Amino acid sequence: MGTKFTQSFKIQAVEKALERASDI
Repeated sequence: MGTKFTQSFKIQAVEKALERASDI
């Protein structure tokens, strides 16, 4: 249970970071 939640949370954080990076 914890692994899947952590993985999806990490993916969301990475996607947000990529969005901010492409914003520049």
